[in-house]
Amino acid sequence: MFNALPPPLNSVVPFVIVLGVLVFFHELGHYLAARWRGVHVEAFSVGFGRALVSWTDKRGTNWKIAWIPLGGYVKLHGQEQPEEVGADVRALWQPGRTFHEKQVGSRAIVVAAGPAANFVLAAILFAALFATSGEPVIPPKLYVAPDSPAADAGLLTGDRVESIDDQSIRRFDDIDRFVAAHPGQPATFHVRRGEQTFAIAATPEVHGFGTEPLIPADVGGVVANSAAARAGLRAGDKIEAIDGEAVQRFDDIRRIVAARPAQQLVLALRRAGAPLSITLTTDVRTEDGKKIGSLGVQADVTESVRLGPVDAVVGGVTHTYDVVVQTVSGLWGMIAGGRGADELGGPLRIAQMSGEVAQLGAANLINFIAVLSVNLGLINLFPIPVLDGGHLLFYLVEAVRGRPLPRRAVEYGFRAGFALLVGLFVFATWNDLSHLGLVRWVRAFIG
Repeated sequence: MFNALPPPLNSVVPFVIVLGVLVFFHELGHYLAARWRGVHVEAFSVGFGRALVSWTDKRGTNWKIAWIPLGGYVKLHGQEQPEEVGADVRALWQPGRTFHEKQVGSRAIVVAAGPAANFVLAAILFAALFATSGEPVIPPKLYVAPDSPAADAGLLTGDRVESIDDQSIRRFDDIDRFVAAHPGQPATFHVRRGEQTFAIAATPEVHGFGTEPLIPADVGGVVANSAAARAGLRAGDKIEAIDGEAVQRFDDIRRIVAARPAQQLVLALRRAGAPLSITLTTDVRTEDGKKIGSLGVQADVTESVRLGPVDAVVGGVTHTYDVVVQTVSGLWGMIAGGRGADELGGPLRIAQMSGEVAQLGAANLINFIAVLSVNLGLINLFPIPVLDGGHLLFYLVEAVRGRPLPRRAVEYGFRAGFALLVGLFVFATWNDLSHLGLVRWVRAFIG
């Protein structure tokens, strides 16, 4: 869709689309909640700065698309406190339609609706993808550990489970759930092995069954600017050995590379059926305080299963929750020091990734927007003054005290919050420049 665009438009255009969708739905949440709670909305802007397009609807709301796409805002009528403005401004306020005079609960609803809209958008987009392109699932193809109950029963690595007893199996998680629910109970596994189908009696043990998903040692994707990208690895390459050690599944790649941070490796692989040898030096990342090697390749692990309307909606909500949990876990890892803060990205990295994902097709771009929408919703809920979460924190204190915080305390809070956000923005931008290689280039130029 964007492949025909020349650089840098092939990144800029998707970036503007991604941010435009995210900002519009976030502000739409504020707008709809404000109307519901009886607050007049004076302006709705996607972007900052001078308006490229502007019109006023019959309710008196001025809608704008501005030329700087890094955010947006909803201007609520009477958003300021009476003591913050002059008599001329107060004279224009419409009684009963100002934001500041609403009960604290109504104000909290208006503020919280923005992040909530991001979560709803993510669930809708995931559901639409699951109903059309299909839900990505790990196929029920087995890796069978030696001397395990599964191996003793006759199951082999490479078997694909089609059903267990009378229960259809569509994904590997179905196997895990069945085994966990029937420990010590005999069951019949119907598996496909090559072109043949076998019925194998097996008894899952309480302590485990000995099966894992079989993830082949195929390169499903290459991370930009990674060791693999610099060495020329491509999606579709099949890695057969690393430094002479045979590789059978993707976990073998992880294990070997993780133990060799910043070390040279020789990869024997097959590309389009032809053998090829590539030498590279692994990257280094920190995990749980320990340096490990990183290659920068992604596994080709999933298949797509198209869901019906109801299952798609349930799957969209569930997947949104899973992304929330994974994002919070990742952020906590950065705060606790278990993960490197260099993973924190800003607008430049989002622009780069928007362009890369857009090249892979509309479905991938929609999935990217959904994941970013979850991130935007979570970030805005952080209890930092200036963000929605900071406002909600002030409203919580107001509800407990029975009156708003002193004006000076709120002002200091906003100053501190603004300074923190500026610091995070600068840090994220530095990470982006480092990730893009600009910092390395400047250092090499100066040196």
